Amino acid sequence: MEMLVLAGGFGTRLLNAVSDVPKPMAPINGVPLLQLQLDHWILQGQRSFIFLLYHQAQTIIELLIRQSNLYGSSVNIDWIVENTPLGTGGSVSNAIYQRGLTDSVLIANADTWLDGGLQKISSSKLAAIGVIKVQNTDRYGSICLDRDGNITEFVEKKTNSKVNVPGMINAGLYKLPTSIFFGVSER
Repeated sequence: MEMLVLAGGFGTRLLNAVSDVPKPMAPINGVPLLQLQLDHWILQGQRSFIFLLYHQAQTIIELLIRQSNLYGSSVNIDWIVENTPLGTGGSVSNAIYQRGLTDSVLIANADTWLDGGLQKISSSKLAAIGVIKVQNTDRYGSICLDRDGNITEFVEKKTNSKVNVPGMINAGLYKLPTSIFFGVSER
């Protein structure tokens, strides 16, 4: 199953701290976060990646080429560079159409570290979204779940809230059927 990695954003919230590289390339002890992510995903069993790029794409492509050479033929790394920023849904839809993807795809944020969960989401028979519990959801918005773990509601983030509300948030890892993007116009 392909993993579509969202790595094309402008990283505006981190711009003051890391202005010379795109957010997924932020150094962690001198190593780009994206390099650590790739290693981590591969350790969890993922072998096929398509990176969805726009902002400072060439910087990311250079890392992907180096890592691809290091991993060899056991790992497939590809990328799509958008002509204009398409946003999350537009990027995913564009990749599905460009690569003729069928069945389901994994979708991951390039700049969100999760200790695990990839195998569980990959093996899910249904569409799935990774969630994590945080002490304050107002920066992110939240996800309401029923007793069986099914999503019942998405709650938008609350700006300027003075109250910390604990809860579940989107962890930036999904498994979705490509069919939900059928009928969406190509870009």
